[in-house]
Amino acid sequence: MRHWFSSYFDPLELRHRQEIINPVQTKVHKYAGSKVARTIVGQPRSTIDFRQLIAQDKIVLINLHAFDVIEDIAALVGGTLLNLAARAVSSQSSLPPAQRRSVTMAVDEFHTIPGADYEQVFGELAKYGANMMLATQTLSRLDRLTEADRTRDLRAAVFSNPDGLFAFHTSAEDAEYLAEELGGGLNKQDLLELGHYQCYARVTDVRTGERLPAFSVRLDPPPLGDSALADRLAAASAERYGRSVLDVELDLQATAERVRGSSKPTNGADEEYPRQATPSPDSPGTMSSDRTPTGGHVPRRARANGKRKNRESGRRGAASDRRPETDLATSDESAA
Repeated sequence: MRHWFSSYFDPLELRHRQEIINPVQTKVHKYAGSKVARTIVGQPRSTIDFRQLIAQDKIVLINLHAFDVIEDIAALVGGTLLNLAARAVSSQSSLPPAQRRSVTMAVDEFHTIPGADYEQVFGELAKYGANMMLATQTLSRLDRLTEADRTRDLRAAVFSNPDGLFAFHTSAEDAEYLAEELGGGLNKQDLLELGHYQCYARVTDVRTGERLPAFSVRLDPPPLGDSALADRLAAASAERYGRSVLDVELDLQATAERVRGSSKPTNGADEEYPRQATPSPDSPGTMSSDRTPTGGHVPRRARANGKRKNRESGRRGAASDRRPETDLATSDESAA
């Protein structure tokens, strides 16, 4: 890394340096501008090791609700974590097939995390044990992502030979498209008349690869959650994998001071990044902005969250299930 900067980057003219570094700074400044994101990813080492979690058959729950007021940060963090998980799955390529762990990644409202490389999971990582379940309430969101980035067609990637497709009550526009995908003589009116907890499904026989005819499904309502148990799981996870917010902020401040001390002012500017406020010692573990969860701990990469969402699964638009035959791994007492 040092050799690249000293031999290639430093000799470049200023405008060429800016062309290289501006795209990186744009993403970094998004992280730096959010206290929540900064405390999660702005650390030299992570306590969340996806390779180890996969090897130990853990269940990892990632809650992005802390970023509700800043959706672009939620998308950035969520995409980063999904890509890290995908990289951990890819590392199983060095293992014999019999030793590779199956990994299911379930992403609700996946259109809100466009930075994840879904195409790589679909096209390359299945042979290394990865499968993905994606849910969205409308297909138009996928088309908007394609309009924003003409180099990808997310709708085409999702519907390119999925192992399972489940369509609940949808809009008329989506129903017309999904009825054709489901086949079996279904029409859009069949989907428009679905009630709560009802859907049409199309799956593939994993033994023969044969696509089975579409059929209707009636689901049970989701069970009631246990908020006390969820809180205990979240607390145990934070204790095992997290650090106090105060410690993280002090580390970040010390790093910023060290960088400032070793940098030379340029064009009269003595600071490249704004100075971070010192956290109050009277309230360790509490952050006052960006809706950061209080409670004393923050993970380095992602807050493990024991709270499962009790969404009404019957009110979905469309879900694509990659390799549905694989179950989620089981965890021990705490969720990673």
